Amino acid sequence: MRHALMCLYIFLLLIGCYIPKAHAAPDSQIVIDMANESVDVTTGFSGSHIVVFGSIDTKGQEAAASTGVVILLKGPDSSVIVRKKDEVAGMWLNSDSIEFKNIPHFYDYATSMPEKDMASQQTLTENEIGLNTLMFDTEDRDDREDTQRYRLFQEALIRIWQQEGNLPLAGKQIKFIGNNLFRADFNLPANIPTGLYQVEAFLFEKGKLIDKRERVLEVRQAGLSALINHYAHSYSLLYALIGYAMAIGIGVLSAHLARRR
Repeated sequence: MRHALMCLYIFLLLIGCYIPKAHAAPDSQIVIDMANESVDVTTGFSGSHIVVFGSIDTKGQEAAASTGVVILLKGPDSSVIVRKKDEVAGMWLNSDSIEFKNIPHFYDYATSMPEKDMASQQTLTENEIGLNTLMFDTEDRDDREDTQRYRLFQEALIRIWQQEGNLPLAGKQIKFIGNNLFRADFNLPANIPTGLYQVEAFLFEKGKLIDKRERVLEVRQAGLSALINHYAHSYSLLYALIGYAMAIGIGVLSAHLARRR
């Protein structure tokens, strides 16, 4: 029995030597949360205000002075077709188009310091921090090879989405409350698509990424619009027949009122 216990002890000791040790906690850490984790899109939805707040744990004033915070709000990924119209025989017709794949329909970000002072351009690009780091990909090889045409359609999409509020003109400023508490404010436009949005927080120190946190924001339909959307997708034939019946009924009623007048 004694020999068996001794063998078991040696076996557990050998296993412990091969178990990788947990990485030590970094000198700086970041924690984030949201005032609301979901947004209800109703019939009279006119946009929403999203507040992301959090705190950083810095060790010493020297580390705090060289610490940068970035908050990203983006999603959902979608495919978008951008079309160009030309005048043909007095009519404006679609003459050319490019389909961009897997790009966030909404993107906004906030920083605590200028991006160039926070990290290298390669690090910013890897984490998609900044509007110029977004990848507008397309599966068509001809579209990628024609650089000038590709850039023209990309700039047109960015310009349209900036006018609609889906892309920022520049990054927002993170507001610090005290030394370690902060908040970032974002505005969702009225035409925002439903789906899951990613909220990402980055903590940089002396040009290096120290910590990263992620949360999920759900934008969902609610109320009468959600009910109509449910029936439109679940009972598409019945929904179409009801729509035709309502159109015919309104037409007959309008004609009857016109005759009476």
